[in-house]
Amino acid sequence: MTVGDNHSTTPEDVAQWMIDELEKTSLLYQWEAILELQSRFGDDFTYLNESGNFAIDRRVLRAFSNLTEDTVVWRRTECCWVKRSPLDPAGRQADPSTRRALRDARRPRNGPGDLC
Repeated sequence: MTVGDNHSTTPEDVAQWMIDELEKTSLLYQWEAILELQSRFGDDFTYLNESGNFAIDRRVLRAFSNLTEDTVVWRRTECCWVKRSPLDPAGRQADPSTRRALRDARRPRNGPGDLC
């Protein structure tokens, strides 16, 4: 946002940023998204959940889901979003048989993603 710009950042703007980041690397870890959202957009789009962990605001997640319904799935084990592959079943969850390969290839061991 530029100085003098009257545009307030919306959940849809934040969701679009998430999509743009996912497009760059084909995946987006939840913990990385949270850190970047706080840095880029302030605390308005994250919150401390009942488990004491930071989470992405539900309005952002709803907008993200609406914008990526057919193109992105959630990999629960890795706590990341990935582009949908032909192996992924209908719905928002990724095919469990491909989880280990992705985790081993991309996820840092004992990193913040372990908290998801």
